[in-house]
Amino acid sequence: MAPNAVKDDRSQAELELEARVRRTVDLQIKRGEQLGIQVAVYRHGRQIVSVAAGDAGFRDAPQPIREDSVFSSFSVTKGVGAAAVHMLADRGELDVNDPVAKYWPGFAKNGKGAITIAEALSHQGGLYRMPRPLTTEFFADWDAGIRWIEDLEPAWTPGTRSGMHALSWSWVCGGIVDHVVGKRIDRFVREDIAEPLGIADEFLFGIGDRAEGRLTRLRSVKAEGAVAGGVAAKPFPPDHPIFDAMPPDSDVNFNDDRIRRAVAPGANGHFSARALARFYGALAHTGEVDGARLLSEAYLPRLLEVQVEGIDAVTEVPLRKGVGFLLGGVVEQVYGPIGPNHESFGHTGNGGAVAFGDASRGIGVALTLNLLKSVPNQLNPAMDICEQIRAGVDAL
Repeated sequence: MAPNAVKDDRSQAELELEARVRRTVDLQIKRGEQLGIQVAVYRHGRQIVSVAAGDAGFRDAPQPIREDSVFSSFSVTKGVGAAAVHMLADRGELDVNDPVAKYWPGFAKNGKGAITIAEALSHQGGLYRMPRPLTTEFFADWDAGIRWIEDLEPAWTPGTRSGMHALSWSWVCGGIVDHVVGKRIDRFVREDIAEPLGIADEFLFGIGDRAEGRLTRLRSVKAEGAVAGGVAAKPFPPDHPIFDAMPPDSDVNFNDDRIRRAVAPGANGHFSARALARFYGALAHTGEVDGARLLSEAYLPRLLEVQVEGIDAVTEVPLRKGVGFLLGGVVEQVYGPIGPNHESFGHTGNGGAVAFGDASRGIGVALTLNLLKSVPNQLNPAMDICEQIRAGVDAL
């Protein structure tokens, strides 16, 4: 079944959950905490919540958010790239414990020969640096990104630390997929994930022409200028690694059509919430939804395997990381929108977007938005919505 209609047979409790989420979203918009937002939930393979509200963000031509509007969702994209790698592992085309260089020989240069796929995708390779200044021309040139990763020298001994590869992860993950299957990751995602799930027009790695009339525009609570991965939620000294991972000396603007059309599977996906929720709804249920199978049921526990836990060396945020996914759980007495449950997995995105699956509840949840806020998780308006969804699902 296509994702463009919530089933009419929802229970009264499910309808009430959607109504509560809608009231919360409306209140956040009224308070100025959101501009445009979508929220969607799948449970046991059924869509039970779909909320779209607010404005698409074009100052000269106000447009309402629709269910099929698509949002630039930053690192939420990493969860999709991670799933692509897990799908290849499930098919026996790679082993995440193998060195990346087994499949991508050029990756081995400058001391990277022993880095495993699991280490690379859990940000342990020390490959977070981006060119400075970071230019639109570089970001939009796929081959330039692959060459950058091949030539990059690790910032630390791989496997000894973990620090978020905020932008560079795009070419680390994408390069792995490309070299295993012989086609670029955007094509793999379209053909092996989006089309089988019936969400190809709302699940985009590079917008092409399919998002015409449905794009939203990002705004920042600090500025509407160049958006190159965002601003930090706390002050950092000028020589901090976060500025190598997300260079402030950049002309990259995620509202720029050249950037929207680029392929960057760690930072540049354009999604609707209902498409993301359907995707995670499959992974958190049995690996399939409406007959479209992404992963075998036997493989699903591997999505929850912890690779590293603690304070991230680049962002200084407490995180639990799997192979490509951020994992639910309490670290340093706090947890993020993905939740405290160790059976949750997904990814947050700069400014507040999030998408995740919760295997214990059988749910896929997604929030897409266009008002970027750089605040700690506990002050992120998405937290209230995610907590409300968890509590509401538990009461069903």
